[in-house]
Amino acid sequence: MTEALEEKEELKAQAAIEYWLLYAWTFLALVIVLVLLYVFILAPAFTEPQFCTLNYGGYCDDMYMGVSGTATNVVVLLSNAQQYNLLNPSLSINSTGTGTFVLPCQPSYVRPGGAVLCTYTLGKALNTGQYVSGQISFGGSICQNTNALACGTVPFQNFVGTFNTRITQAANTVVSVNLVAASLTETPNGPKDLLTANVILLNTPVPGADTNFTVLTNATYVATDPKAAQTDSYGRAYSYINSSQGSKSVVNAMIVASFGNVDSPPIEISFEVPTFSIKFQTNTSLSGVSQTAPILTVDGQGYTPSMFPVTVSLNGGTDSTYSYVTDYSGSSTTRFAYSSIGGCGVTKQSGSFIPESNCTVTADYAEQYSLNMTASPSGDGTMIPGNTWVTSGGTQQISETPKSGCTFRSWSGTGSGSYSGSTQNPTLTVTGAITETASYRGC
Repeated sequence: MTEALEEKEELKAQAAIEYWLLYAWTFLALVIVLVLLYVFILAPAFTEPQFCTLNYGGYCDDMYMGVSGTATNVVVLLSNAQQYNLLNPSLSINSTGTGTFVLPCQPSYVRPGGAVLCTYTLGKALNTGQYVSGQISFGGSICQNTNALACGTVPFQNFVGTFNTRITQAANTVVSVNLVAASLTETPNGPKDLLTANVILLNTPVPGADTNFTVLTNATYVATDPKAAQTDSYGRAYSYINSSQGSKSVVNAMIVASFGNVDSPPIEISFEVPTFSIKFQTNTSLSGVSQTAPILTVDGQGYTPSMFPVTVSLNGGTDSTYSYVTDYSGSSTTRFAYSSIGGCGVTKQSGSFIPESNCTVTADYAEQYSLNMTASPSGDGTMIPGNTWVTSGGTQQISETPKSGCTFRSWSGTGSGSYSGSTQNPTLTVTGAITETASYRGC
């Protein structure tokens, strides 16, 4: 009885094991089927390589076909592998899924190593996920002259190749050009402003792209140099911009960068003439002197001592003229004489300068007093130095030469620092207007 029960239990265990083995193999087979279905049908991109190659003459760098609504956008990026320039490049594609069509390409003049962008829109939507394969034919006129206009009639060559690409949903942006400036506010006639254009294809930099830098507004005053440049290995092209706007205080220019038929969003650069506050003054107060005549002229505008110190707004980047007078009369016996100048880079009594910052120009004037000399009786002697001007606080020796037959007697002086006495050649310390009279006898 016991042996029968044990045998029955063994049969049950064996049946259970066989049951689970059967379902395990079934499950494993299902997993294998699903994997094969995913790999070969649902995800063919992992199993079928994508490529675009040319046998000679150029490189097919990238190919894109994206479905947008009822159309399919086709974009192909190539580069000129010739050692010569390529004129008017074109590309044709032939496949069973699309037939034959020709893609217009840009730019029309491609230097060696330069990038070529070819675009086309098919009038039908291909199936997303399917592969399209076929032949491509890339061609252009080979020009050995660096000047495209001098090429004349040149031979047209075709370079064939093959491709295999997978259809995807259209990307929002396939090719883009972005433009940035080192500064959006610049000084005209100053250092050139750096422009950098970035050419991108499906988030990948495009090297060798001939990029144009175009001034859309105020091109009379604003220019780029160079007007076209080729992108480097990072997809960046460089140019510079500057303005020569003459008397215009502000010039706003819109600039765009372009590769082929793709333009960057325009940027605006403002060339604004800076204005600086320049203070003009003298080293001494001129109060109390005649205030009707200008002592200073700046850009044709006169300024009298009553206005001093005077602050004038002048434009940077352009010459401004100035002039201080040599002598400025305070009265019949007092004047101010120019002696020196400094500040704002100015070193001359009159001239021009280009303001570069807020600064002060100071002209040094020396106060002078009149020295009048006479003979009594009149004409009986010669006065030396005669009527003149002497700087305040300065010294001046005076002398006389009597007329033949006359004898000098004495000096009679009036005014601060004058001399009265019989010394023939006295030295005066001038602190005010002076009159000296030499008296003679025996004439």
